[in-house]
Amino acid sequence: MITIPDPGSTQLAKVTLLLALALSVSAQDVNKATLRYEIHGVVLETGTNQPILDAKVTLYFLGSEKPRVRTGLKTQKILGETTTDFLGAFVFRPDEPGYYGVDVKKDGYTAGAGSSQYLTLTTEEPNREVRLFLAHPGEITGRVVDAETQKPIPNVTVRAWAARSILSLARGRGRLYGRPGFGSGSESITDLNGRFRLSERLPGSWIMEIVPRTRGKKRVTTEFSESDLELVDEDVENTYWPGGTDPESTVPVTLASGAIVDVGELAVKKAQYYRVHVEVPGGICKSEETLIVSEEALNGRLDVARDVPCGNDFLISGFSPGSHRLIFYTNTRPATLRTASVPFSITDKNVTVTVPLAYGVTVDARFVAADGAQPPDFTRLALFLNGLDCLSSPDHKVPAGADGRLRVTNVPFGRHEAIISGVGTDRYVKEILYNGTPRPDNVISVGDDAGGRSLTIVIDDKPATVNGIVTEGGTPVSEPFVTITKWPILAEWLDGAITKVRGDDKGRFSFNGLAPGEYRVVAFASSTQYAEYDQATLRRIIETSQKLELGPRALKNLTLELWKPE
Repeated sequence: MITIPDPGSTQLAKVTLLLALALSVSAQDVNKATLRYEIHGVVLETGTNQPILDAKVTLYFLGSEKPRVRTGLKTQKILGETTTDFLGAFVFRPDEPGYYGVDVKKDGYTAGAGSSQYLTLTTEEPNREVRLFLAHPGEITGRVVDAETQKPIPNVTVRAWAARSILSLARGRGRLYGRPGFGSGSESITDLNGRFRLSERLPGSWIMEIVPRTRGKKRVTTEFSESDLELVDEDVENTYWPGGTDPESTVPVTLASGAIVDVGELAVKKAQYYRVHVEVPGGICKSEETLIVSEEALNGRLDVARDVPCGNDFLISGFSPGSHRLIFYTNTRPATLRTASVPFSITDKNVTVTVPLAYGVTVDARFVAADGAQPPDFTRLALFLNGLDCLSSPDHKVPAGADGRLRVTNVPFGRHEAIISGVGTDRYVKEILYNGTPRPDNVISVGDDAGGRSLTIVIDDKPATVNGIVTEGGTPVSEPFVTITKWPILAEWLDGAITKVRGDDKGRFSFNGLAPGEYRVVAFASSTQYAEYDQATLRRIIETSQKLELGPRALKNLTLELWKPE
């Protein structure tokens, strides 16, 4: 029984307030109970934007909290599956807010860019719309002929590169590691009529590379005569098509979904290729050991050969005039690994190089807290020494102990980039010192250091944060590609100095864990637009972009106007 007090008393006011609050909370509970979460969208064909019927769409639940590490959707919990209708439409109605992922597949189609998407459902945004894409693979054909005789050239490798990938590599923006022909390119060998066929290609822009036979998969000769040391090989010129002798001078071929494009006759000239006589001093290798040989090239560090007998001389073919570097290492376990990095130049004759295989050295490293900072959990931190002109440390991501100390063993001689992981967003790397000397570019030169090899990594707990929104004429830009770069740029590899993030469908973005200092911020329409620019152009864009000064624990909120070329 509720007793109503005198209307003039303060008790009445209290009861009225309590009743109002109770009604408000009750209404909120009802709203939450009746709130419907929904993910809906369409599946379209890349290039044509036509709806795809009966495509299988899968919904994954990533958790109620944002995952710290985003892994492939195939490893996540499947929440539901459905198929698209004749309009390509689909819908899911999950029971709760959280982080989700969707992907799509269908027989006869290829899942490429746009076939999956991550999204978030909240009580403020319970409904989200997505657009997914599948593509019909296409085909590129053509014919390779001699530029002088117009006769077909058989048994030549033609490689198809995604234009964005090979241009990024050519512009000094990326690195690729692997076997000969491995990467984003696929290969075809010309037949007796010089014809090639590159099938199962995704829609997009493609560049063809004609690879000389002397740069194929059998470049190493272990049995040779004195006369073989003097021979100079003639072969087709390493050419990129359509239109040039390097990727940037080409005009990429556009391949539509499911299309067959014939690029016509690719007329190539002949060129001279030289040989390198490799001498391995005796006593370095055991009789059963072999060598792996890699070459620094336009498309990264690629294996020339594996399992070359160690301790014997051999020949490597396929070198054009210019500067080169070969990296040799024993095909053994990390503890007994021996390496050598050998630079050389070719002018107009074959050359001989000596391979000084040697064990690496030990680098003692330690993580320390900056003055006035709370020490982090050092066991979450790890170090990797990434070889720039030599093989990387065989110990990948060496973890620190509870005292912050660690030891990297058998580090090859040469220049290494110190890569630190596990710092998180609540801290940042303030400074790296090698033998007491600051290394602002994070690059150390490991050699015969008389005073030892000591690496100190200083961690601070006062990172800055930048939040913002990208607009175009006052209207938010959906999923912009935003970059922030510490200024001045000290890293040799420009792309590695740039921190990148994709904004959401309302143009919002966030950068966390930033070191205090000066920055440049640029908002591109997409990652595709970002990849269009070579290193020099991108550096100019960054230099003239919005300047930002960040202090310790600074929080900046920006409105960025979408960058547009002049």
